[in-house]
Amino acid sequence: MNDRLAHRPRRSPRPSRSGQAMVEFAIISFVLTAMLAGFLGIIVMGLGSFQNNIATESAGRVLDQHDVFIKENFAMHFDDSDSDDYFDPNSDIFQDITARQVYRFLNEYDINPNEVKYKDVLYDESRLIISPKDWDNRTNLDPPLPAINQSLLGQYIFDPDLDAYRFPGAVVTNERTGEQTVVIPLLPKPRDILIGPPPPPSPPPPRGIDRSFYVKSSDPSLFYPVSDDWVAPVVIGKVQDGDSFEFRIIMFHPSQPASTINLELERNVQGRITKQTPVVADDQAVDDAIGDLPNDYELTPPVINEEIGASSSRGKYGLGETFAFIKTVRPYRAVFETASLFRMGASPITVKYEADGMPITLVDKSIDTHTMDTPTSPFIAYEDNDDQSLKFETSVLFNIILPRYFIDFPLDPPASADNDFAKNVLRLLPNDDGVWRVSVAAEFEAVGGSWGVNHVLQLWLYRNGVRERLIATHNVTSSHAEPISISGQAIIQAQNGDVLQVRVFTDDGGAGTYDVRLTGVPSSNWVAFERVDD
Repeated sequence: MNDRLAHRPRRSPRPSRSGQAMVEFAIISFVLTAMLAGFLGIIVMGLGSFQNNIATESAGRVLDQHDVFIKENFAMHFDDSDSDDYFDPNSDIFQDITARQVYRFLNEYDINPNEVKYKDVLYDESRLIISPKDWDNRTNLDPPLPAINQSLLGQYIFDPDLDAYRFPGAVVTNERTGEQTVVIPLLPKPRDILIGPPPPPSPPPPRGIDRSFYVKSSDPSLFYPVSDDWVAPVVIGKVQDGDSFEFRIIMFHPSQPASTINLELERNVQGRITKQTPVVADDQAVDDAIGDLPNDYELTPPVINEEIGASSSRGKYGLGETFAFIKTVRPYRAVFETASLFRMGASPITVKYEADGMPITLVDKSIDTHTMDTPTSPFIAYEDNDDQSLKFETSVLFNIILPRYFIDFPLDPPASADNDFAKNVLRLLPNDDGVWRVSVAAEFEAVGGSWGVNHVLQLWLYRNGVRERLIATHNVTSSHAEPISISGQAIIQAQNGDVLQVRVFTDDGGAGTYDVRLTGVPSSNWVAFERVDD
């Protein structure tokens, strides 16, 4: 038995597969790593697109709802006749407003004039670049970041060449202000090379803003700041439809994750890809392919720190570089754009006249028999055709009285008015046209007797010295001595140059046994004018 076992042939041991497994793992890991890197790159671009959409919606809401983005402020800001963006403040042709003017307004107009330490604006392109110190304290800066800039913070990158945080793109200087900012190059797409017979002639591939969904022109009156091959991170576009117009705020976000690269493709006549070649990072080649910057901007790239390796957003054009296939190549790049509509609103003008505390004596005046009333101020005393001064109570914006509302100020009366149509009225200047709400309250008292039955009290709205409409009326139905308060409001479509006025009338029906006057209590005797719509 033992002899048989001793002579049994031995089986050869299994060959070792450890070396083969290592080779297989190396191949698979390379593929998996490439797939993971590509997947992460897609996620990065998707997050950039999502952030850009949120930022644009937020900016659109800011502009559509902000009190200062109104026609009157705009007209006053560009009233310098020597400026290239001059806008005649006496003009009501707001259809002539340009995208460039709106962009400048956002960057220049002080929305908080009561703050004397700094200018507070809605957007500041120079703060697309901020220092590390400001970045660390970005939620509590003095001056604070403008509202639109804050919506872009999630897309800032760190630039080691500037030693600053900035929006991705190319660093430029605004020649008008001398401040550095960022604009975004729109490069031609990598070309497909056809191997085989040439195809039929076709139109040349689109360049620059032709690839933009929203921006279709480099005319600064329609879109700004843009040129054929460049856009700013924030662009203003003008949308006009007949006599009406509105604006778009358009935001661009370049996303170029270093984990994916640009490829130049070769295809055969069937359209199949036969070769893929990484696009080499070469700014000189970009110089030859890209057009001029938008008007007012000059390319001023930072000095490249050669001791720092590649990153995805550095270089002369901010196009970045990465290493692959033993080459310095361009990361894959996509520029996302989103837009939000906003309108330039009517001024929230509110003017209020309030009685000065002195009783105002009224003289009986028949309401029904006269056709040309003696024109006087709100809460009229007919006595000697003399106007009763009223207190100018409220302002227009930010407690600043603008020179369009008058109290005890001579006006040229309309042709239909008598000579004393000159005090305590509201005259609409250019750009004031629109829908106005006129509100009034009046408190009457009978002096030396009680109210007689059928005594009538009325408040009328006048335009240019002529009755426009009845605001409120009161008919005394029983005799009593207590004061009578009446109030009401009227809506009127007013035009530039109109003069609006509220007048009080009393008709005692011929009784003549007592005098009537307004009490003069400020809280009970006032008239207010408010523009509510264009």
